[in-house]
Amino acid sequence: MGAKGKTVKRRTPKRGKKAWRSIDTDDVTAAAAEKSRQERQGLDFDRVPDADLFFVDKGDASAGPSTSDVEAPAAEAPAKLSKKEAARARPLRSQAILAAAHTATPVHQIRGGVKKAQKNGNSGVVAASGGNTGLARQGKNDATRLYDLWDDGPSALSRAARKKAATRSLHRDAVRAVEVDAPGCSFNPDPEEQQEAIAVAVAAEMKKIHQQDAMPTAPPKKVDYDVEEDELALLQVDEPESEEEDVIEGARDPGAASKTGPMKRKKTKVDRNRAARRKAAEVAQAAARAAKAKRAALANLPTLLKEIDAEQEELASRRLRRKLDKAETTAGLPPRLGKTKFEGMPLQLLTTDEVNGSLRKLKPTASLAKDRFKSLQQRGIIEPRKQINKKTPKRVAFIRGEKGETEREGHAAILAARQRAKGRA
Repeated sequence: MGAKGKTVKRRTPKRGKKAWRSIDTDDVTAAAAEKSRQERQGLDFDRVPDADLFFVDKGDASAGPSTSDVEAPAAEAPAKLSKKEAARARPLRSQAILAAAHTATPVHQIRGGVKKAQKNGNSGVVAASGGNTGLARQGKNDATRLYDLWDDGPSALSRAARKKAATRSLHRDAVRAVEVDAPGCSFNPDPEEQQEAIAVAVAAEMKKIHQQDAMPTAPPKKVDYDVEEDELALLQVDEPESEEEDVIEGARDPGAASKTGPMKRKKTKVDRNRAARRKAAEVAQAAARAAKAKRAALANLPTLLKEIDAEQEELASRRLRRKLDKAETTAGLPPRLGKTKFEGMPLQLLTTDEVNGSLRKLKPTASLAKDRFKSLQQRGIIEPRKQINKKTPKRVAFIRGEKGETEREGHAAILAARQRAKGRA
């Protein structure tokens, strides 16, 4: 009991949790997600009227439009809507974008369909006119093809492999793996063919000589010099000139000072102002001339544009001519893989004295490996390089006491020359 005699009922805690907390909501969540997905994709047919879902097919499509004959009662004339109701009835921009996106065909399906239609155009493959019905193949026997494992044609390679093969075969098609020499290079050639081969070899050698002569000559490392043998001339030294001699010469020539001209007068403020005004006038005249030249250029703009177009055409023709000349020059040359140019082997032929008409008497040569190596370089498989010879350092011999003896001998020779010069005086 309380202080005033009233009875107070005690609050007892409830046993267990509330029943609504243990309700499973997975089905409701899945149904809501499915309904929202159908609304986004336009598959919610419950809200679509029957007139938009069904139509009467009257057979031939050419007889009339197929979608116009809708089995629906004639609708009454719509009542005039207010601005607010018309705005509410108008679909949102987001809804229009989503509707267009859901009805569009994916891009990869379009590309695949076009490729298959182009590839199997003659094999009875027809694309359906429906939305996502795909491709309807007619004639499975025509569509099935055998794949050739040993086919090395362009169709069996990928795009990158075809491009690489085309680039690789640009220079290899023109150069053979084994080149056949001219008929004049045989062991028993015809005299005329031999003379033609000799003429080709001589022309190649003369071309090398002319190229060597046309190259600039480097200055010689050593120049011949005749040593002066007059000992007295070696001992004589020019005495330096002094300032006193210049003063004496000036005193002897009194008219030398008057040759410099009168002294300049110091500029006054009037002279400086006059020079400033003259300079400002020259600047203004230069600006006026530049503006006049600019106006004349603007007035002559069509002529200038024609001249520029003609110059551009001439430059383009020069570039094209230079490109064609370069392509013609490098047509028969091997590809340039490095900074060193390819140098072919000299023509292997026999002179008139060496021709003996028999293979048994032919002089053997060990140039087969070199010929194969040059062939690989010419076909662009190996980079041409120059052979670098090992440089041997210059050897310096040191002999103990030789330098001092040479200096003493030179000093004694100078003293003897001085004594002889004094005796002559």
